[in-house]
Amino acid sequence: MLERAISAARAAFLIDEVVIACPKPLERAPALARAYSFPSLAEADVLGRYWACASAIPCDYILRLTADCPMLDPHLLDAVIHYGQGADYCSNVLTRDFPDGTDAELLSRETLRTLNYIAASPRHREHVTLMIRECQWVKDALKLVSIETEEPQPRPKISVDDIKDLERVNDIWQQVHAEVTA
Repeated sequence: MLERAISAARAAFLIDEVVIACPKPLERAPALARAYSFPSLAEADVLGRYWACASAIPCDYILRLTADCPMLDPHLLDAVIHYGQGADYCSNVLTRDFPDGTDAELLSRETLRTLNYIAASPRHREHVTLMIRECQWVKDALKLVSIETEEPQPRPKISVDDIKDLERVNDIWQQVHAEVTA
């Protein structure tokens, strides 16, 4: 799943570098990405790992993707980056009209730094951008851009949370791959 997410990111035109932020060293890090491990951070402190990576790499924006979304569309990733320039936060999850599992979130470096500083609850440390969606005072302080569809989209669940999800997504992947290679 991680390799699929990385491949989608590498296929996007506007992504300069792909970085994996993980709690411990990967035994088999994909060659398509630079991996950083942070064994000193709690496994659930995903926000801390994102900030540690952003601190180690010169960047203005961070596109947040997760490996539980292995069916990412490189064109959608490019759209989030394009429309998010100049914003504090841009995503296709502020309004949920894209399928669950196509999540892409662009954060300015400053927004990520601020979230890392103010997020105290374990829930907000584990779910990097949850404060943006839950806390009105955070929303009010940021310039937000929401990527939305012009037409209502079918909302199949293509994220992976359990083995049944994995089996369904693998079936979809095989069907799509078979159609592309036919």
